[in-house]
Amino acid sequence: MNAKFSLCMLAGAVVLLMTVTLSQATIVQTNEENSSQTFFDASSRDVINAGAPTLAGTSVSGFTGFGGGNTAALNNGITGGANDLSQGAFELESAGDNNWSITYTLDTTNAPLGFSIKVIQTIAAWGSSRQHQHYELLYSTVAAPGTFISMGTFNLVPTNEADQGTRITLTDSSGGAISDGVHTLVGVKSIQFNVLGETSPSTQMDVYREFDVFVPEPSAACVLAVGSFLIWQKRSRAECPF
Repeated sequence: MNAKFSLCMLAGAVVLLMTVTLSQATIVQTNEENSSQTFFDASSRDVINAGAPTLAGTSVSGFTGFGGGNTAALNNGITGGANDLSQGAFELESAGDNNWSITYTLDTTNAPLGFSIKVIQTIAAWGSSRQHQHYELLYSTVAAPGTFISMGTFNLVPTNEADQGTRITLTDSSGGAISDGVHTLVGVKSIQFNVLGETSPSTQMDVYREFDVFVPEPSAACVLAVGSFLIWQKRSRAECPF
């Protein structure tokens, strides 16, 4: 392990821990909606994007696709067109339980202390009230990769049902890593979205198009220390909206 890299990662984690006062930090949820299903752009450079060196693997539980709907669309950097089944996680409706989950495990080979998460965005788009969002966000750490901690449940029902695209953006009130005042997304190994499907009316099931997860901008020293790995990450964070 490169000594400069290890020192850089440690310093970054310490700085984030020092700048977040847990008793005061809160998660800020920003809801947006638009009449167009294609208005909100997906990132192709975030840390869970398919093919990114920061993504180690993906696991899915409880999802049954409808008409070509698939979970691979959620991190491919594309939102697709209007009513595009191939670019959305459109689940087959079932009586009593429309819940499913997806877990993104990060590659911490070059980040042994784990990742700090600053921004999370989720995009849904469809007609007939399927652009709603309702999910629980969980994470695990490098210290306990098999233990998932809930950061809360997030919900978006458009103020105007004619709006067919929605986006939730999660940030922290301190401007640092996302924190709910008790837990902070620092040292992260995995991110899990537990999608809470609606059972009645069934037409309110949600069609998610993209999940994006962003980490803080590194210092110039860190970029130089870790070479091409963080250079790629720097490019990815250039798309981060905050």
